[in-house]
Amino acid sequence: MKNIIFFSVAVAAAFILSACNKKIPSEPLPPSTKTMTPTITATSSISETSTITPTHTVTPTYTVTPTVTPTITPDASSMLYVFSGGSLYGWTTDSAAPATEYIYPSSVQQYSGDDSLGISCAYTGVNNLVQVTRSFDGHPVNLSGKTISFYVYLSSTMLSAGTFHPEAKLVNYDGTVLQLTKGPDMLITGWSQATFAVQAAQAYEMIKYVYLGVGDDSGGSYNGNLYIDDITW
Repeated sequence: MKNIIFFSVAVAAAFILSACNKKIPSEPLPPSTKTMTPTITATSSISETSTITPTHTVTPTYTVTPTVTPTITPDASSMLYVFSGGSLYGWTTDSAAPATEYIYPSSVQQYSGDDSLGISCAYTGVNNLVQVTRSFDGHPVNLSGKTISFYVYLSSTMLSAGTFHPEAKLVNYDGTVLQLTKGPDMLITGWSQATFAVQAAQAYEMIKYVYLGVGDDSGGSYNGNLYIDDITW
């Protein structure tokens, strides 16, 4: 009797195990009504190193222009101004001598040649110097140790108006004024020679301006003309 009960329990257990092992088909899931929004995660990592290597080297070039100081060599040759052909050969009036009104080439009086340097003058007692000048700017003259000579023509009318004497003045290249000793009074009508001995010194080697004139120490008045000719050194 016990065996029959045991057998029945065993059969029941086997049946239960067989039923449990059977697969139950799954039902399909209903479609989803939700909207899916994807999530995108972007990871960017950019690492760039640029190295620029110059291919051209520029070296500045500087051009230096030197300042050239010209060397001026004085003219040591002798000069002779004999006025002719209507030329004054560079001689001009001196504004510092207001008794000089104007100058001109004149054929009225000549010591030599065709003309002389005529000077219209107006001595007033205050303005008592007539003077002409010659510039040697750029080509100075060397008058060291030389003698300056020129001839002056005075009329009898002029001689009766005052006491006149020749004068000479030099200006060298550094602007130094070199006043030469006044000449003796000119006491005769006609041509008188005026001479000036220039000292032999360095100051007279580079002369830029030469001044020649006729002064009056008496304070007389004279309006008229005088004449200069044959200027030499």
